This record gives sequence, C-alpha cells and structure tokens, in this order.
Amino acid sequence: MNIKNQRVSNVIAFAWTMKYYQLFGGPSWLESDRFDIEAKTEGNPSQDEMKQMLQSLLEQRFHLKVHKETRQLPVYTLTLAKGGSKMQTFKEGDCMKYDPSTPASASTPTEPRDFCGFNILRQGRWNASGITIQQVTSALGDITNRPVIDKTGLSGLFDVHMEYPEDELSPDSPGPSIFTAIQSQLGLRLESAKGPATVLVIDHVEKPSAN
Repeated sequence: MNIKNQRVSNVIAFAWTMKYYQLFGGPSWLESDRFDIEAKTEGNPSQDEMKQMLQSLLEQRFHLKVHKETRQLPVYTLTLAKGGSKMQTFKEGDCMKYDPSTPASASTPTEPRDFCGFNILRQGRWNASGITIQQVTSALGDITNRPVIDKTGLSGLFDVHMEYPEDELSPDSPGPSIFTAIQSQLGLRLESAKGPATVLVIDHVEKPSAN
C-alpha cells in the first residue's frame, strides 16, 4: 500500500468509505499538511480489506479516534424531470468487465471509463458505463459537494455521458449550471432539502512522529 502526497482528510474519507463533506471535526492540518503512507501487505487483499488495514494504520500512527452518527444536513433530492429520464439504458458490450487480477495488455483499455461500473469526473465531463442509480447519486454528490438522496424510483444500469460547468453550482446562477445540465442532458432534477446523512466525526488525531 503506497499513498503519496495526500491530505489525511482524504485518506480518512477513503478508509471509511465517506465523502470529504461527511467528515466533521479535527484540526486544520488535516486539510493543509500532506503525507506519504507506506505499508506492506500479504497476498492480494480486496479493497475492503485494504480499507480495514488503512483504518488500523491511521489508528496506530495518527492515534485517530472517530465515530459515526446521523445528522440533519443540507442535501439534494434527485427526482425525474418533466418527460422522464434521458439516461441511456446500459447494454451488454457497452463496456468491459473489470478484473483486478488480470493485468492490462496493449490491446486492453487502461482507463477506468472503459470498464463497467466506474464514474469518471474530469474537467467538466462525466462518463460512466453500467452504473446503478446509487452510483449516479454518488457522482452527483462529488460534483455538488452535498449528499444526494435518490427519489427517482429508477432501477437497472445506465450509461452517462454529460458535460457540465464546473464553477456554476448555484441553482440561481444566471448562466448554465450543473442543475440545468442534469435536467437537459439526463432528464433529472436536483432540489435543495434537509435530510439525514451519515457523518464521520473525528474525536482525536495527532501528527505522527518521524519514523
């Protein structure tokens, strides 16, 4: 396990499968200081096993103590726009099934967007193949920096190919925004609300001593 030049807040969020906006508490250096983390692993651990090991490492090296709780936070609800969803229904062959045990070859795509079940958000573009509505809300949470609650009633797998303005996150923006892009390109609506969200509260953390 090798983590290079990362904020501890990002590492904590990954280890506990949280978004950074679900983290509360802790000193300011969690956002400003960057660290390299190296740890030896045996065999070929799964991602969940890697996260468990990372949690233990953070608890040992950073004396990290956290707990989860539910809080009422600003959220967005995701509903169907007038006319219904415009997302493409996934069809077999639209992407490749990802097998972490099979190394990529010269003839095999290496970008995650070529594989099923990956959200790729980059430079105002969102590409994905074979994703669930839960993965749609997860990506929208990353884009809007707020939890998104699904109220569409949609099921199945979808392909998403959308362009959006990265710096226009206000629904009252005079120009095009992520909200208008979602409605016009995906046939979905985001509406502001208050709702319950799971958060990770940082009770205690210390800078690690030098090795």
